[in-house]
Amino acid sequence: MDTQINAKLFEKSYAKIHSPTYHIYVLENPLQNAFINIVDEDEITCITTQEIENFKEKNENWIRVSIFIDAPPQSKGIAAILTHQFATYNISIVPIASFSKAHIFIQKKDLNLAKKCLKSLNITII
Repeated sequence: MDTQINAKLFEKSYAKIHSPTYHIYVLENPLQNAFINIVDEDEITCITTQEIENFKEKNENWIRVSIFIDAPPQSKGIAAILTHQFATYNISIVPIASFSKAHIFIQKKDLNLAKKCLKSLNITII
C-alpha cells in the first residue's frame, strides 16, 4: 500500500486511547450498558468493561482506540488501510466502525506498538 497516500488521507485524523480495559465475551443474551453487542445467527458477542460471571467464552485485556477520521463515511478503503497497517505491525485487532469513528480494540500488551502504527499513518494521538 502507498504510505504517502495513506498519510495524506489521515493527516487531519486523530486517535484517543481509552483507559479502561475491555473484555470480549460470548454470551447467551445481549448485555445492557455494553460498549457493543454483536448479534448474529450463531452467537452474541459483547464488548464491555464489565466483569461477567456467566459466559460461554471470554477474552480479556483489550484497549479501545477511537480514531476520528476526517473523511466522509462513504470513503473507500479506510478500513482496509487501517487493518492492513495493524497487520503489518503484527497486531491483532477487533475493528468496529461508527458514523465518524473507527474503534479498534487491541490487546493491552500491544499498546506501544499500536501507537507506532498510528503514527506511521500520520494519525495524531491525543
